Amino acid sequence: MEAPRATSVCMGDFISLRSDEGYMHAQALVLTRLGARLTSGGELPPRFHEHVFRVVPALRYEASETLASRRLSRANSLTGKEMSDIEAQTRVEREKNDAVLARLDSEPQPEVLYGSKVQLQHVYSGKFISGQRATAEIQKENLLL
Repeated sequence: MEAPRATSVCMGDFISLRSDEGYMHAQALVLTRLGARLTSGGELPPRFHEHVFRVVPALRYEASETLASRRLSRANSLTGKEMSDIEAQTRVEREKNDAVLARLDSEPQPEVLYGSKVQLQHVYSGKFISGQRATAEIQKENLLL
């Protein structure tokens, strides 16, 4: 009898994350909080679709972050031309990110290797999980998500 083969996670795969306490859960409409929904035994939580994430390659956000910071800055010293250039870069960046996400469905994707930079996209809301360089309030050994 052949031993079962381990299946690798690939870019574009849909996953759910489970711990001893339960499944990782994101509030679908707000997505400002992540948590574990407690489950007993091996049963699936209600509204399982809110517990599904997609593994995607790390997308680019430099132009978007620059644009957001310039719009929030009170001392905005950019000319109209410079601001329109940043807006154009942001549009190109968004189009490239959209193309990366579209390729996930149309082309075979590589395996996720140890050290690969990935993002998790909450499938139900389409939003991405982001971490901050701050510790969690309760579990100090973890990053704030």
